[in-house]
Amino acid sequence: MRAENNAIARKLFEKAVQASPKNRFSWHVWALFEANQGNTDKARKLLKIGHAVNPRDPVILQSLALLEYNCASPNVARVLFRKASQIDPRHQPVWIAWGWMEWKEGNERTARSLYQRALSVNSTNECAARCLQAWGVLEQRVGNYTAARRLLRSSLNINSQSEVTWLTWAALEEEQGDPVRAEEIRDLYFQQRIEVVDDASWVMGFLDI
Repeated sequence: MRAENNAIARKLFEKAVQASPKNRFSWHVWALFEANQGNTDKARKLLKIGHAVNPRDPVILQSLALLEYNCASPNVARVLFRKASQIDPRHQPVWIAWGWMEWKEGNERTARSLYQRALSVNSTNECAARCLQAWGVLEQRVGNYTAARRLLRSSLNINSQSEVTWLTWAALEEEQGDPVRAEEIRDLYFQQRIEVVDDASWVMGFLDI
């Protein structure tokens, strides 16, 4: 059944790119589909075609860079990240993804520089919240707990509904031997969730009037 569904999906992707050969979204989604199926070579080919027909789009190069990194080719990935960042220096996700890769490679100083570059584009949007969260994790892992707390709180000031950020902060406090504080942080997160649900219920009730 799964093989049949995959075959149907591929036919739909083929029709989409035939109907609109320069549609970046179609090439990109098809490539991600193949990557998730373990078809790395096919995914790489599709991303390269997508880049060829959309040479000024950083998103496809970013995905290709991450694909190469997952295939244990960090140097190839760096070239692609650099090219994507040159195409559009204001595309924050490229800087964040590149920073994440450098952190995973043990290059904390480079990762910090790349995260800072992302924040220099915009320090108050959703991308900034994700960047601050990722940077906070980096500092937590290297033992800079004060910096990690500050970064995680800054992320939550932008997006107070991020479960990952709240629970990362709670885990940090547990790691530091303060389970009471960790539980307080988890309670704060769940209270935020309850307030959002209550607000949504109030709005829906108002619309029914």
